[in-house]
Amino acid sequence: MEHLLRKSPLIIAFIFLLISFLIFKGKQEFLSNSILVEGKVEEIIDNHRPTTVYAYTTIIAFYTENNKKIYFSPSVKSNSYPLYSVGEVVKLRYNKNNPSDVEIDGFFSIWLSVIIMGGLGIIFLTIGIYINFLIA
Repeated sequence: MEHLLRKSPLIIAFIFLLISFLIFKGKQEFLSNSILVEGKVEEIIDNHRPTTVYAYTTIIAFYTENNKKIYFSPSVKSNSYPLYSVGEVVKLRYNKNNPSDVEIDGFFSIWLSVIIMGGLGIIFLTIGIYINFLIA
């Protein structure tokens, strides 16, 4: 039992690093199949209600290569102030095979999940190495 407890940080690290790698590969595939466009903030919805965690939802519209108008709401919401202003131009990437698959074209918008999962993996890996090799 003690052996399993000593190895558990390494197992957790492996899981986080595997998830980070899989997300990374998905992001690479998305970027290779994406088209960079400019979208325009059309609406900011104020959802101030006691049951709502996030207060402001942004609606961005953009046009595909085929001139089809698509509406997009970023997954990042704001609870204190709107992230964008109505009329603001925002750079977006959309999957040319699935125009509803959209992300804001920014480093953290695209890579934050990879950084978080990879960071947690490295933390658990460091703990696992410390427990198993340095104090053993």
